[in-house]
Amino acid sequence: MADVKGLIRNHAIVVGGAHAGLLAARVLAQHFDRVTIVERDRLGPDTTFRAGVPQGYHPHFLLARGAQIIAELFPGLLEEIAESGSPFYDYGDNFRLKFPSGWTPKTVTGIRIQGFSRPFLEQRIRARVLDLDNVALIDGFTADRLLFDDPTGAVAGLAGRDTAGVERSLSADAVVVATGRGSKLEQWLRSAGRPVPPAKSIDVKVSYTSRLYQGPPDDGWKVTFAYVYAPHVRRGGGVLELESGTSMALAMGIGEEGCPPEEKQFSEFAESLPFPEMADYIAGHEPMSDLHRFVDHGDWWSQVHRMRRWPEGLLVAGDALCRFNPIYAQGLTVAALHARALATTLGRGGGARDYHRRAARASLTPWLMASSSDLMWDGGRGAGLLARLSHWHLGRVITRMSEDADLFRRFALVQHMLSGPGTLSTPTVLWRLARRPGSPVQRQG
Repeated sequence: MADVKGLIRNHAIVVGGAHAGLLAARVLAQHFDRVTIVERDRLGPDTTFRAGVPQGYHPHFLLARGAQIIAELFPGLLEEIAESGSPFYDYGDNFRLKFPSGWTPKTVTGIRIQGFSRPFLEQRIRARVLDLDNVALIDGFTADRLLFDDPTGAVAGLAGRDTAGVERSLSADAVVVATGRGSKLEQWLRSAGRPVPPAKSIDVKVSYTSRLYQGPPDDGWKVTFAYVYAPHVRRGGGVLELESGTSMALAMGIGEEGCPPEEKQFSEFAESLPFPEMADYIAGHEPMSDLHRFVDHGDWWSQVHRMRRWPEGLLVAGDALCRFNPIYAQGLTVAALHARALATTLGRGGGARDYHRRAARASLTPWLMASSSDLMWDGGRGAGLLARLSHWHLGRVITRMSEDADLFRRFALVQHMLSGPGTLSTPTVLWRLARRPGSPVQRQG
């Protein structure tokens, strides 16, 4: 198969068989004769939680924009998930968030979402992708290095080893690196003598502890969750209904607040939150798993799109390209945006440079949303004027929206990436905020 510019598209390799890699493979299958997914973990039809995705033990949200893209890539999939135990519900009518100024209002937003664990979603996407005739999986394979074509500098494939230590090389016309937070792309580039892209980063130590329970929340809400909020509200958590009558309780802390690794501490943490629902829930429901703890270090964005020289055919997607503080629940949706950028690039006959520019544009708004808040955890010492203004404006919106359903709907549209940040900065909104400013965000007691 060849595109309009004559680029040969016989074989593509996707490194990483998790969410971002599966979406990339689905797109590649429409443009390449063969697609091979290589994955370090063993993957079977019933594989759920696994070592290669440690954050999979914790809650994930698929924002509405991400759900739209997945519905385009896999028609009928979300309806199948609904029939399997994860029905649709309205975001504002069934999902409540606690900010320092109060709870978000119960109102119909028109934003349709579902609650499910990451493995529940990933398992079904994987089945769809592997059912494609031109997609194959090599699991139990640890990628060690990239292969390059000496004359052109383009990527030529991948080398690695299986579980028995037997080395193997795979040739390809394109390689998509979708290896998540544990990506070794920088190491592979250095060992091959290739330049490493610069990166933007904001180091915010966030830790969270989660446990799966039997039974839905007791208060009638699908989700009851208290956000952490810079710079003072450093503890959060709640209860989130998942698939088939299960729920997950989550404790989240910033910096020195940490998160509890043991049973007694987990209960004490829940009791310290400014609402009783989480503590009551875990006291009255049967655990279905051990406690799982995960520590993340905030936001990181590889600036591949700024590279003047980059190996043709080498593409980066998902968390391996741009990852966010998990409290904002942007990762699954940004991976879907990267898949859409890949589809547009390949459909127009573009190459790696074109793709990374599109992926950067897709990553920019979620990056600005996350970074403008995360820069304030240390009091804003490293924040510029734009970040300070953005955080101040968002604080005004959050303070008001607990009593303003229209303002909350606007916030939800931006949060779910259905509208840009300008939705919260129209003349009407600014006038309302100016006339009724509300009280400032206070330190959590």
